[in-house]
Amino acid sequence: MERNIPGLLLLQLVFFVLPGPPCVVTSHLKISKVVHVSLPKTWFAARSYCRETYTDLVTIRSEQDDIKLAMYEGWIGLRIGSDGVQSWSSEDANTRLSIWNFGEQELCVLRYNLIWESQKCSHLHPFLCMDERLILVQEMKTWEEALQHCRELNDVESTEEDNTLVYDLASLPEANNILLFGETTQLTATTNEVWVGLRFLAGEWLWVSSEEVISSYLPNCPAQQQHCGALVHNSMQWKIMDCSEKRTFLCSIKP
Repeated sequence: MERNIPGLLLLQLVFFVLPGPPCVVTSHLKISKVVHVSLPKTWFAARSYCRETYTDLVTIRSEQDDIKLAMYEGWIGLRIGSDGVQSWSSEDANTRLSIWNFGEQELCVLRYNLIWESQKCSHLHPFLCMDERLILVQEMKTWEEALQHCRELNDVESTEEDNTLVYDLASLPEANNILLFGETTQLTATTNEVWVGLRFLAGEWLWVSSEEVISSYLPNCPAQQQHCGALVHNSMQWKIMDCSEKRTFLCSIKP
């Protein structure tokens, strides 16, 4: 059985303010990255992959988020029980959104071209993973200062219960990931570019995480001083800049 789900239920925005030291309480925002995985899997296999590699299958919290994902299709984290009750993979199991009569079977939700369609969870499809290990820091710093700030978050953000968190300037090696910047929030990036952990060293582009740089347009021999990489706000384009310029930046929790 396949059903199109009418409309998109508006939930909450992507951002929320993270706790931090007293002088920068409002400067840290948690932000989501979405990664499209083209390898077809069942819904449950896709969920396992996303939880092992990132955070979970994607939760779409607003119509704006759904529009940003318009070019991608695949499983999302919405599942419909045999009783018609819907729940998100990354949300409380008791989350109740709406009820439709889908019959006596469990169904999972596929999105494509802004349409949400219910299908048997055993079908094979690409899928969308959500990674919530990113923090947008709205303080103006050079690339080196941003790197140091992220690494010092290990002491600020870790707690006695979880002192294993390790932060760094964000590495974004996937060629097809999308950042959900939450344009309608009051707190957004104050610069058009944000520093990421991309740096030209010893004749090649490197991520600070040592992951491979996949890009066809980064220059093989950048101009002097243009050796640091930034992400252009609300896009997935890298911009090569002078490392001494001051920008806001993205930190990430190391897996």
